[in-house]
Amino acid sequence: MIRPIWPGFEELKHIVIFGDSYSDIGYDRRAPHPHADNPLGVDFPGFTLCCRYDEAADTYIHEPNWVGHVIDLVKAEPSAFSPLIYDFAIGINDCVWNVRTNASVNDSIDQLWSLQQQLYDVGASIFCFVDVPPICDYPGHRASPKLRSAVLNWSKALREMGSRFSTEHEDATVLLWSSWAFFSRILTNPTTYGFLEDDAHEVEGGILVDGLHSTTRVHRLIAEELLALLRSGGSSAENLSVDV
Repeated sequence: MIRPIWPGFEELKHIVIFGDSYSDIGYDRRAPHPHADNPLGVDFPGFTLCCRYDEAADTYIHEPNWVGHVIDLVKAEPSAFSPLIYDFAIGINDCVWNVRTNASVNDSIDQLWSLQQQLYDVGASIFCFVDVPPICDYPGHRASPKLRSAVLNWSKALREMGSRFSTEHEDATVLLWSSWAFFSRILTNPTTYGFLEDDAHEVEGGILVDGLHSTTRVHRLIAEELLALLRSGGSSAENLSVDV
């Protein structure tokens, strides 16, 4: 839901990301604060899980994840005052944990609501949520009806939470990008996105690096689609729905 306070994509200069390993760049509180000349706060592309082994150098090379690709694509410009967008890209670990402990997905969503409310109370008004990718369909994973149910229930509860938050906070802009839909398209039609057909069935290939985390090529596509969603003002319909 786009509200009047939405400044438009061109005015967005800062993004605050609450994420998991898909978003991790190795930043911690001891690192310098991010700024226009060093948006990540650490040396680009950071310490990511998008890595490849360089045999000649006998070392692993860390490549950009979607956070680094967003920086690379946007080339953020300095500004005296810049609207912020708060991005929540979490849920994979919650779903796995909930399966193991039989905890309710709704408990995690309730905590997320509380944290979002705290941000709103101190002035945050632009939010973008990312649901959980179809990790239950990733190659190498045993079929797990419980995990599939947890992931789908998370995505459903996240959409409902976003809708309710938007209804109850009339000045907030709330966006949703579906990583479930994105990865489902890639795994179903890998060649459409420049991958090999076999990549959709390999634990370590063009799509995944270790059976769970995606390659930098995939993260580049994630960054492009997220930016397309922001540029469209939230009207990128194919990214806003998940069949449950």
